[in-house]
Amino acid sequence: MLPHLNWKSLVLITLILPSILYAGSPQGVLGEFEPRIQPLWTYKAGGEVRCLAVSGDGNYIAAGCSDNRVYYFSTGSGTPLWSFSIGGAPIEISISDDGYYIAVAADDGNIYLFGREEGTPLWSRRVGYKNIFHTLITRDGESIFVGTDHPEDPGVFIFESSSQRMIWRYECIPHHMAVSEDERYLAVGDNSTSPAKVHYVEIATRNVLWKYSLLANSIATSLDGEIIVVGSGSDSYVYCFRRYLGVPHMGIL
Repeated sequence: MLPHLNWKSLVLITLILPSILYAGSPQGVLGEFEPRIQPLWTYKAGGEVRCLAVSGDGNYIAAGCSDNRVYYFSTGSGTPLWSFSIGGAPIEISISDDGYYIAVAADDGNIYLFGREEGTPLWSRRVGYKNIFHTLITRDGESIFVGTDHPEDPGVFIFESSSQRMIWRYECIPHHMAVSEDERYLAVGDNSTSPAKVHYVEIATRNVLWKYSLLANSIATSLDGEIIVVGSGSDSYVYCFRRYLGVPHMGIL
């Protein structure tokens, strides 16, 4: 025979879910308690943190701060592997998948390339007279894409990481840009013409697949470059394109 249960007494039932601990009674949930979340580590930098990047393998972190320093960490430690003061405040950082190369764009108009083991730049190069707005190092670390819209020297530049040699320059006045994750296609909003246009370029052949009249406020591509999405700065639409069709697949107000 089952023992008598006094249901008038308070019964606490705990349900442990992935992020919240609940306490309950026959009358309903009494309350909820946030779990204690603690960072793996913290580090006090010398200025406002302006930009961050994490390597594809998750093992390394780069931070650019308003004190003009670049800090490089292993995710396992809050002590920097190294830090270095560059000629201006970092505005964008990109890391190769294995964390071996770190590309930094600064507001002094220079691109700086660091190696994982080195606390000083492997090289630096002036690009764009302080108007660099986008920097991307490829997943294998072999190439660096840089976009600058300065009227004296605009364009999208591709540099070889090992030598700082400029591989190619796509002449335009870029407003926004994106590179497909497989590094085969470049989408760029060009403001050199009126009306402005979006260009879609096959990088290996340097062939412009199509252009479409549109002022781009933001651009993104799928991993394989099959889908291109553009946010308009003129008509409040989102435009979706396919790779080989320079007409919108759809538009959303």
